[in-house]
Amino acid sequence: MTAALGAGRAPLWFDADGPAEPGTVARWLAPHADGQGQVFVIENLRWLFRRRPGGFAEIEALAERILRDRGRNQWLLLADGGVWSFLAAATPLRDAMGAAVELDPLTMDELARAIGSRHAMSGYATEIRSDDDLVFRAWWTLARGTDAERREAAGFRTLHDAAGGVLQDAMRLWLASVEAVDDD
Repeated sequence: MTAALGAGRAPLWFDADGPAEPGTVARWLAPHADGQGQVFVIENLRWLFRRRPGGFAEIEALAERILRDRGRNQWLLLADGGVWSFLAAATPLRDAMGAAVELDPLTMDELARAIGSRHAMSGYATEIRSDDDLVFRAWWTLARGTDAERREAAGFRTLHDAAGGVLQDAMRLWLASVEAVDDD
């Protein structure tokens, strides 16, 4: 029996959380050059390139490493759709990857569950207010349920519309909308 790639191992997660310096990909992957059966997750590809001469060096290094790997490991690259489309057309990254999966935007209910479950981990309660937003007030007025349920439904409808169903954008908007934190 053959064990599955990555079985029993935690993925190695690399996150470009800002503009990458030259050699970032090499520093990430050098300690794992001879590895096998590992899952590599590379997040935020948008920070691994710049639109200037030589600006694709980190992406090209990543594509070269994946191609050189010849299937010994698994690779998961996370990128916004627009970033992936651009990189797939302008670099050898598409050829390096076996497949690309594009996730559809979340429905309002899916988005509300995802944000709600993430927020529940904080241990804080929520109070959704937006009395100055006409669209919010219209949804709140027309929705059924208690005042709190109607307010929450209207708030998530507004959030879904603003984020277009994209969870990453919705999380940023959700966090940006915090007006106060009451530890009591």
